[in-house]
Amino acid sequence: MKREGAQDSVIEGFWKKDAYIGKNEKPYIVHSKTGSVRNVEIQYTSDPLARIKIIITNTTSGQQTTFGVVPAMKVDNVQVLKGHYERQTNLESHLKSSETTLIEVVFPIRLKLNIGREEVELEFFESGSYVVNISINN
Repeated sequence: MKREGAQDSVIEGFWKKDAYIGKNEKPYIVHSKTGSVRNVEIQYTSDPLARIKIIITNTTSGQQTTFGVVPAMKVDNVQVLKGHYERQTNLESHLKSSETTLIEVVFPIRLKLNIGREEVELEFFESGSYVVNISINN
């Protein structure tokens, strides 16, 4: 409906059931992942806590080999391509998984995660709290 004497407006983005949901269809996107990364699942909540928790699960960690126990894979490096975060915490006490949490994230943010020889590139558009589950099959 156009108001008399008012100019039309255009809003670019995505709509769901006649409600504007944002500039992007989802609040995140997985740009790329390398060969042994089996799956990347992301859960989003509009929680005011601006953080990204990354959980790495590896099918071979914890297994006994002739060289000892295979260690859990972890995020070795976080390369920020756009945006920033203030702090990072790491929890590596699990046998088959590890956690890295980025705290006080300023959105939008684009990240490249190095996990051993594997790499995952992600972008998050909306403020909130994210849990990223990355499964690696070695």
